[in-house]
Amino acid sequence: MRGLIFKRRSVRTFIDKQIEKEKIEEIVRAGQLAPSAMGVFPWEIVVTQDREKMDRVTEVSPYTKFAKDAGAVFVVCGNLTCYKPGSETGFWVQDCSACIENMLLQIVEEGLGATWCGIYPKEERCQDIREIFAIPEHIIPLGIIVCGYSNEENVAKDRFDPAKVHYEIY
Repeated sequence: MRGLIFKRRSVRTFIDKQIEKEKIEEIVRAGQLAPSAMGVFPWEIVVTQDREKMDRVTEVSPYTKFAKDAGAVFVVCGNLTCYKPGSETGFWVQDCSACIENMLLQIVEEGLGATWCGIYPKEERCQDIREIFAIPEHIIPLGIIVCGYSNEENVAKDRFDPAKVHYEIY
């Protein structure tokens, strides 16, 4: 039996229905179950259901226009102060990306749809998101998840390409 990952797809159309607080909490809990290099867990998650803030998110990138109809927006950020002075901070992107993927899977489990929109490394987009959500400079917005109820069905497209799989050697 195929698992949840085979249902996840990007959803960009939403209906006008409030997302329950319990579902939002389960989504952020799932994100925080992600693995993290060196056990640092550098993610910080900003959640909004405020229509004005979500409308402002539509102006950050040409790829976020559908946030105007969303039920919630999640901003996943990396907190570089989680690392010991002098230690490698380069894994925050992978850690926060794993957090986002966990959240996307839980969104499907909750009967919702979503799309992951990149923010980092576009400095202008990072700054715009910082301004909207009052995010401090040492916190780097990696991406946003635009989420909501949708009439679109969560059915992933099969992108399996055996030519991209290499056994033993390339």
